[in-house]
Amino acid sequence: MRLASVLHQGAPHAARLTDGGESAVLLDPPDVGALLGDPAGLRTAAGAGGKEVAVDGLTFQALTRPAKVVCVGVCACVVNTTGA
Repeated sequence: MRLASVLHQGAPHAARLTDGGESAVLLDPPDVGALLGDPAGLRTAAGAGGKEVAVDGLTFQALTRPAKVVCVGVCACVVNTTGA
């Protein structure tokens, strides 16, 4: 699940990006920080319905109050074991 803080028609929203990334579902909280501050926020975001809009119509916002930022990814590193 990919979440973002966005502006849609001048109003702030947390949003859940759809699988293709071409649209987003607008959620009730005003930003991702508020969404994650709610103990049930992730569960709510995963199942919440809302207005689905194209990402072209959104302005993506930066995190405004990041207490912690954690990035998780996959490393596709290739290690040279031949000693060359």
